[in-house]
Amino acid sequence: MIDNIVSHIIRFKKVWGIHVDETNGIVRLSAILLEYKKGVLNILQEHRMNSLEKLDEIEIGEIPVSLSYSSDNILSKRIELNSKVPIDEIIHVPDIEQFHVQLFQSGNFKFLSVIRKENFEKFISSFYDRQISIVLISLEAYCFSHMLEYIDYNQKKEFLINNYRIKLDNEGISEILPIDIKDTATLKIGTTEIKSDLILPYSNVIASISLNEANLNLIKSDWKQLAINYKHKIFVKKGLPLSLGSILFILLLNFIILQVKTDEFNKRSQILLHHQSQLTKLDKLEQDFEDKQKFLGELNLNDYKYYSYYADRIAATIIKDIKLSSLVINPIANDQRKNVIHFRENIINISGICNSSSELNHWLIALEKQPFIQEITNQVFELNDYDEKGHFSFTLKVIQP
Repeated sequence: MIDNIVSHIIRFKKVWGIHVDETNGIVRLSAILLEYKKGVLNILQEHRMNSLEKLDEIEIGEIPVSLSYSSDNILSKRIELNSKVPIDEIIHVPDIEQFHVQLFQSGNFKFLSVIRKENFEKFISSFYDRQISIVLISLEAYCFSHMLEYIDYNQKKEFLINNYRIKLDNEGISEILPIDIKDTATLKIGTTEIKSDLILPYSNVIASISLNEANLNLIKSDWKQLAINYKHKIFVKKGLPLSLGSILFILLLNFIILQVKTDEFNKRSQILLHHQSQLTKLDKLEQDFEDKQKFLGELNLNDYKYYSYYADRIAATIIKDIKLSSLVINPIANDQRKNVIHFRENIINISGICNSSSELNHWLIALEKQPFIQEITNQVFELNDYDEKGHFSFTLKVIQP
C-alpha cells in the first residue's frame, strides 16, 4: 500500500534514457533526456560517447536514469512461452546465484538474459560512483517492447535499432538479434523523429515514465525495486517534511478515538490472519515439494550425472570460429504421449554457426575421437547468403563413460 501511495505522489517528469554497448572492449554510449509535460514527451538533450568516463560531461544531477546494457558478457536465450525448464538448465551454469537474471515476455515468447554479477558490478560502478540514480536496468533490448503500442508494426516487421535487429510477429517481439550494422534510419513516434541509435534510450524512458510501466511484461529481474526505491528516497527528502504536520495530526486523532480493546482486537486478528497465511503457504510448499519429488523420481535423474561431463568435453573441442546456437542433451522425443514426458536417452542435438564446411569437418573429426561418442548422424550444413555464414546441425549418440 505504501509503495502505491508513494508511486502516485512521486511521478517522473524528467528522465535520462541511456544505452551502453560494451563489446570487444569498445564502448558506445547513447543518451537522451526527455521531459514529460502535458502528456507529451519532449527531447531536451542528446549525447553520444565512446567512454563511460565521459558521463562526467553530462549534467545528470538528481534526474533519474533508465539504463539498458549490451555486452558480449551477456548470455541471452529465447524461450517458448510455455517452457517449464529451469533457468540454470537453459543456460547450463553450475551456480545460478553467481548471475544476474532478467526474464521478460513479449507475444508468444520469453526472453532470458544473464550476466555474471562480478562483470555487471564492474560496469554499473561507473554510474553509482557518480551518485547517479538508476530507476530501471535492462539487459539487451527488452525495453523496446514498450514502444510497440506507439508504432504500426503490422506494416513493418523488422527494426534496426542501436546494435540489434528486432523482428516482430502479430503478437509482439519474436526475435532479438545482436548485429554490428550501424543503421541511420529513424523511427517516428507521433510527430517526433527518433534516430536509430537513440531508440533504445527512448524506449527505456517510455518504460519508466508512467506508474509501474517498467514491470508490465517483466517476469523476473534482480532490479525490479529500483524505481520504487528512488521514489521513496525523493518522497522522504521532499515530500515528507511537507506532510509531517498532517500525519502527526492524523496520528493524534486516531490515538484519541481508538479504544484499547479495539486496538488489541485488531492486533490479535492480524496475528491470526498472518498465522493462517503462513499455514496456507506451508501447505502449498509441501504439496509443491511432493509433486516435484514425484516428477524427479519419474525422470530417473540418477542417470543424468554425466550432463556436465558431456557439455565440458564437447566445449573443449570447439574450434575458435564455431559458435553454438543450441546443445540439447536427452531431447524430448517427438512421439511423446499427452501429459507424459519422454526423453531420447544418450542423444545430444547440436546446432550452430561457422564460416565454412571445412571448419565444421575439422570439429566433427575431433568429436569422433571422444571416447563417449558412439556415432554422429543427421548432419546438416546450409550456407546463408544473407550473412555468408554456415548454419549446421547434427546428432551425437553417446555412451556413458
